[in-house]
Amino acid sequence: MSKRIWIVGIAALAAASGLAVASGTATRAHGKFTDVDSTRREGGIWRIGVLTRTRNGNTREIDVVQAAARNLDVSGATASNPPSFHVYLVTSDSSTSADFGKMRVNRHGKGGFMFDTRFGSTLPSGVTSLSTFSGGTIEIHDGSGTVVLSATLP
Repeated sequence: MSKRIWIVGIAALAAASGLAVASGTATRAHGKFTDVDSTRREGGIWRIGVLTRTRNGNTREIDVVQAAARNLDVSGATASNPPSFHVYLVTSDSSTSADFGKMRVNRHGKGGFMFDTRFGSTLPSGVTSLSTFSGGTIEIHDGSGTVVLSATLP
């Protein structure tokens, strides 16, 4: 018997026996950051995903934000005063700006950030979905609140 017949047979058996069947949609976007201060060579990439899963009649939204940066200004940082950078999302009309958390940055100015509601990350207060930031911006702020990298979201 071919593998295809086995797979179809197993799927039919699962559906007939009432086993969990999942379905869902995914909206994903990615891009590059723009350096706000052209005298520096900061840069990076970002990814955002909104996944909706329905399983056994329960619908769950999964929100994911990832960012990576390079050449961030870490001058003045010490072991007792590490560099501080945060990832923000801003709505298209600039009415809402949400801090999604601290970016991990090493002493060479390379940083990484991961936000994923599947693994315990919770959306900032007042935010119900990443979808509200469509057409807005993703930004990386330094410790003083200054935007150092920015990108427009689709």
